[in-house]
Amino acid sequence: PDAVPAIPEATKQTRSPIAEAYLQLGKVFLDARAYNSAIEALNGGLKYEPQHGELNLWLAIAYSQVGDFVKSLERSQEALKDASLSDSSKAWVHDTASGASNYLGDFKAAVANAESALGYQPDNVILRNNLAYMYAQAGTKLDEALVLVDEVLNQASANPNLRHVALDTKLWILYKQQRFVEAEVLLHEEQKILEVIGELANEVISPRGLSETYYHAGLIYEGLGDFVKAREKLKLALKHNPNSSHAR
Repeated sequence: PDAVPAIPEATKQTRSPIAEAYLQLGKVFLDARAYNSAIEALNGGLKYEPQHGELNLWLAIAYSQVGDFVKSLERSQEALKDASLSDSSKAWVHDTASGASNYLGDFKAAVANAESALGYQPDNVILRNNLAYMYAQAGTKLDEALVLVDEVLNQASANPNLRHVALDTKLWILYKQQRFVEAEVLLHEEQKILEVIGELANEVISPRGLSETYYHAGLIYEGLGDFVKAREKLKLALKHNPNSSHAR
């Protein structure tokens, strides 16, 4: 779950013009993946309007991109205090909090936030995928998770990036169900998608996301008893994220 959401609907209440300017600047930096600059700009806006829900939302996203999940979760919680926040924005606040909770090892909170996010936008394919992934992380509702991710895959044929993300989610679910042979078949399709993405992979998929992809593949090959391929995939996981304690 690395997809950055579309810009949420604007809130309707009167806002500080200076805070709004910082918000727009922060979004520009986020779009350019200049995350530290985005954090600086968004924090600048909060000096003028500390309870600004959109500023807190985008700051939560920025902190998650640099791996500061504690601050990401804090900003998500602050964002929800803004009563004027749109349902669309609330969905992405909960989704961001879900991701942060996941990386902090609180899978119960990750699932709860993912369920809340989908409640605000039930037809959103990214949120459907993310809830399925969190079910897999928590090792719960795995059959329901498969239904969710298959619905995403049915809509992702023309979107290689989304299909890659959904395939990785399905692989993780199958791994948790110990269905290694079925997972191996999907691994071949996932590899073809990565080849299609090719040199653009690092631009459309975060290094952390690619690391997780190879980590999952490594565990599946381990489950199949192919330790050579397992080691190969885990080395690739570490290449994309040297700080991955799981891959080590």
